[in-house]
Amino acid sequence: MAAAHSSGLKVGLIIPVFNVEKTIAKVLAGIPQKFFEDISEILVVDNHSSDNTVPVIMGFMNEHPDFASHVTFIQHAENYGYGGSIKAGFEYFINRGMTHAMIFHGDHQVDPAWQIGLLLSIIKDKPQTDLVMSSRFLSESKIENYSLLRTVGNYFFNAVTTLCSGCKMSDAGTAIIVARCDALSRVPFRNLSNTWQFHPQLNILIHKLPNVQVVETTLNWSDSEAGSSVPLIRYGLILLRMLVRYWYKTNVLRQKPEQAFPVDSVRADRRYTVLMQSGKDAPVACGEAVGLSAAR
Repeated sequence: MAAAHSSGLKVGLIIPVFNVEKTIAKVLAGIPQKFFEDISEILVVDNHSSDNTVPVIMGFMNEHPDFASHVTFIQHAENYGYGGSIKAGFEYFINRGMTHAMIFHGDHQVDPAWQIGLLLSIIKDKPQTDLVMSSRFLSESKIENYSLLRTVGNYFFNAVTTLCSGCKMSDAGTAIIVARCDALSRVPFRNLSNTWQFHPQLNILIHKLPNVQVVETTLNWSDSEAGSSVPLIRYGLILLRMLVRYWYKTNVLRQKPEQAFPVDSVRADRRYTVLMQSGKDAPVACGEAVGLSAAR
């Protein structure tokens, strides 16, 4: 079982990875061991990388056994999409009795020590916050090294999201977040997109919860040397269509917000290998149960 901490927080950190052999070791090395006073467990989800991401991670764990004792590492048998990886992480940490689930990425676009430390400080100060969103577009944030095209595109979609959903967010698509597991349990995250549209959908639905508490915080962001696996134009067109359909379904058809997104459920035949489980000195046997509900 994950350790309980004196603050009452049990934070699970999800790190989804796909073809990040150039950067993942930097991310892991940038997470200070002192954070394990508040982070109960790290779940690394490899979405069937085709490069050396898995060997790099295993090499890092072998070189840092104390760090590795806090890590569970699974590899999907196929690429189930970015959203599929996050769903697996949420499911895992809800089943493990965590109070909060945090998401951080393996492409080193953000300094891990600074950003994770900032998120932890917020939920330690205000543990009833349902969602903390790291925003690239607050006045204090730094994005000098971020693509101009992506910056302009994000400003556009922030405005469209406000118009179509009524939810005002300075960074509607942010994926660097920490969510209270109680809030996650009240939204149908398992039915949301298995692709990069997962986060805009999730952020909207959590905002629509009654009496929700949301905090935005700064995010210093730059383009990654690992490159991006997000097809920008295709992503934008799909997102625009999704937001317009959301407006139509909620305002014209009067559907509830959780009914307004197309269902993209977890595949019943999803399979994965457990390469390492927290609290163990060696990798566990393939397929050992770690709290994920889909098939192995």
